[in-house]
Amino acid sequence: MPADGYYSGDTEMALQFNEVINTSKLTDNSIVCKGALNDAILTHNCGLHFDGNAPAKTSARVNIFGKSTTVGLWYKPQVGKRSCLFSQQIVDSKNISIPVALYYNEDGTMTVYCGGDSVRSQKKAMQGTQLISDWMYAILTINRSAQGGKGTITLYNLFGTSSEDQSKFISMQDADNVTAYDCNVPLYIGGSAAGDPCHADIEGFVVYDDYVQFEAAAADKSNKHISNVRGLRAYWPMDEGHGDIARDKVFSRDLTLQTADGWYTPVS
Repeated sequence: MPADGYYSGDTEMALQFNEVINTSKLTDNSIVCKGALNDAILTHNCGLHFDGNAPAKTSARVNIFGKSTTVGLWYKPQVGKRSCLFSQQIVDSKNISIPVALYYNEDGTMTVYCGGDSVRSQKKAMQGTQLISDWMYAILTINRSAQGGKGTITLYNLFGTSSEDQSKFISMQDADNVTAYDCNVPLYIGGSAAGDPCHADIEGFVVYDDYVQFEAAAADKSNKHISNVRGLRAYWPMDEGHGDIARDKVFSRDLTLQTADGWYTPVS
């Protein structure tokens, strides 16, 4: 325990057991010790790494897009490669539908799918003549009650400080399929059920419980959330750094990784 009674981000911690522990029972997921710091800031020191490998998948069905909602996630793409950042899909023997999905495209544009509709952005994630290869923050808002009962989807992709960098990438107005969409299936992050790959690092994936104004979602982008925060439907910080589980801090809709080596940690 620190002398002042407060833990900081670099405080060391030790665990002592008062009984005999069978070491063969100790695995990466048998003990989880987490601390939550007030106003902790995400620093990109850990996340999920995808390089065409299988996506992470929720262990349970998730109906997170059945109402108005907002999604935010940090991602660092491999330039020149198309990446499915997340998706919810119904797959059967006859067809594959794409109810909701977000893609980063080879040319720096982005594509949003929702209930059969899709829009590819005209804008590109670039500064000058160079595509962005650093961390960016995507905000996808789904407002199912807008425009006289028809839905509206808006995508923002934040990567710089200018007003142009903070502006809308995609706006789907009066979309009937937005309000018709309802899908209670697992959520895939870093790929899709159809086999679409992802070539990016991803962390800090948050789903809000309702439509959130852009300004509020953008101001919240670097904040780490704890489990008792109101207004969240799901939050995967993706900061475990080991094992094959990325935990949901809100409702325990944990992500199962296909490999325990699927983590991003910066080279020191």
